[in-house]
Amino acid sequence: MKIIAIGCMAGALALSSAALADRTADEHALAHAVIQNQVAVVQTLLGRGVSAKAAPALGKEDQWFVQNPEQDPAPPLIVLAASFGAPDSPILKMLLSKGANPNAADRQGNTPLMKAAELGWTPSIDPLLDKAAKVNAKRRDGATALMLAQGNLNLGAVARLIDKGADVNARDASGLTPLHYAIQRAQHNPIHLYGQKDRPDEDAARYLELIQFLIDKGANVNARDAQGDTPLQLALRLHRTDAANLLRKAGAHE
Repeated sequence: MKIIAIGCMAGALALSSAALADRTADEHALAHAVIQNQVAVVQTLLGRGVSAKAAPALGKEDQWFVQNPEQDPAPPLIVLAASFGAPDSPILKMLLSKGANPNAADRQGNTPLMKAAELGWTPSIDPLLDKAAKVNAKRRDGATALMLAQGNLNLGAVARLIDKGADVNARDASGLTPLHYAIQRAQHNPIHLYGQKDRPDEDAARYLELIQFLIDKGANVNARDAQGDTPLQLALRLHRTDAANLLRKAGAHE
């Protein structure tokens, strides 16, 4: 009887190990499909029961796309979905519908909302906010989604975040506010879809429109960062005369 019991246990362990290996392989395949924007593959794997909450270690072929010293070698799938694919992100919506946590974060504290905001992907921002993504969450350096949204000159994304309660005067670990970020990061070189032409004049106009929008929404034009710099001082140092003029009109001190 003991021999039979031991044999059954060994068989169960072998089956368990095989199941674990299969699950791991499926999670790797799902991460790869998310990064490559393979919508049909993602749908098939999720339908087969692969967890939308997974955060598998990335294979070598995918580390080339994702991994660097500041990033996570095993980010949650939902964070990957907000970082890759297309602006309307059907994969992100699939993961959310299968129970993915909209507030999951990688090791640096990046949430899906932060990634979508950084890219200016408003169609991806909306479903995350609808699932109660925390609009004022901070990553490890204190940056919020609203701060990161400034780098892509997407007024729609910025407006949507503020409409949902994003703090226009939040501060990161260096004391920078969203207005500091707008002046510093929106440098007439927003992220474009592949093949989309640069439009410097249009981008310059959007840059000023974005700064004015933040001012209109109550951004403190005299906020000082940890170095004591105001948005106006930053604009002057970066030779952004038009931005400096907007700040002066809004009451910024020299």
